[in-house]
Amino acid sequence: MKNRKNFRKWLLTLLLRRWLQIWQNGTRSMCVWMIDTFGNEEQRHKFCPPLCTMTKFASYCLTEPESGSDAASLLTSAKRQGDHYILNGSKAFISGGGESDIYVVMCRTGGPGPKGISCIIVEKGTPGLSFGKKEKKVSGY
Repeated sequence: MKNRKNFRKWLLTLLLRRWLQIWQNGTRSMCVWMIDTFGNEEQRHKFCPPLCTMTKFASYCLTEPESGSDAASLLTSAKRQGDHYILNGSKAFISGGGESDIYVVMCRTGGPGPKGISCIIVEKGTPGLSFGKKEKKVSGY
C-alpha cells in the first residue's frame, strides 16, 4: 500500500509539473503572438527570439483587483510622457508575476470601453514595477 501511495504522489507531482509547463508555454505563446502581430519591428526583434527560445519568459497582465478579467472595465492607465509611458494601476493573478522577464500589460490609454485599451511591454527591472506577496498555491509550485 505504501508503494502505491508513493507512486500516486510521484505521478501527481509529475502531472502537475507538466501541466504548469504547458500553461506557461501557453502564456508565453500568447505574449509572443501579441508582440509579433501588433508590435513594431524593433519590439519583434528584441522580444520574440528570447521568448521563442525560452531564454526569457513573459506574463500576460490583464486581471485587476477591481475589474477582474473584464478587459472593457480595466482601470490601469498609461499616460505618454516623452518617448515612454507612465503606467498607474494594479494587476492580480499574473502567472509568472515577479519571475517573468517581460510583462505584456493591458492598460487604458483612451476613453472607457474596449476601444480605449492598449498593450504595453514592461521589462523586468523597470523603475516602479513591484509585486505583492507571493501567493501559496494548492500544488505548492
